[in-house]
Amino acid sequence: MTVNNPVGFDAADCRILLSELANLDDNVAHIEQVRALVPVACSSADSDEERALLLMWRDTLRRLWVVDEKARGWGVGQVINVKVRGVANPESHWPFADTPEFRLPSPSPIETILSYLTAKRVNPSVCANPQCSAPFYFKTRKGATCGSRECKNWQISQSAKLYWNTKGAPRRREKKERSKKPPWYKRQFSNSPHFKPR
Repeated sequence: MTVNNPVGFDAADCRILLSELANLDDNVAHIEQVRALVPVACSSADSDEERALLLMWRDTLRRLWVVDEKARGWGVGQVINVKVRGVANPESHWPFADTPEFRLPSPSPIETILSYLTAKRVNPSVCANPQCSAPFYFKTRKGATCGSRECKNWQISQSAKLYWNTKGAPRRREKKERSKKPPWYKRQFSNSPHFKPR
């Protein structure tokens, strides 16, 4: 699948950039690494301002990530209008107001990346493992609840613990009862020369 855009980001690029930005932590080295990847326009060359801008994008993206598809589409539109295009008063612009010779502006790189979140079958999700180092990921199959193999193993062990804590004790008692010999068994075979008492 290729996203139709003039900026040059395809679907794989958008997935990588969005995942990196959503999973960004406050570590300065990680921020610098992501800053080299994500094309966020900053008005000044100040690195502290760029870091603050990246963290603002991260928090915004995390809020968009956890909502349903309809709310995500609306939110992405709002973010593009206010933060990317700098529209302070959207009521004075098209389509809210009749503007002569309206032309759609060419999308900026961050706008293209954000627009990928509104594409069909993108499925952004949050990992079920609370200790996951990268909890924001894209589902590759229906019903997936974890983004990595380690988290899937954690989920399997948690479900096994839950099963044995809720249903294990009665099943163990039942198995123990079934394995017991009935009282008549000892009486019937105790006179046999082959009987060995336990």
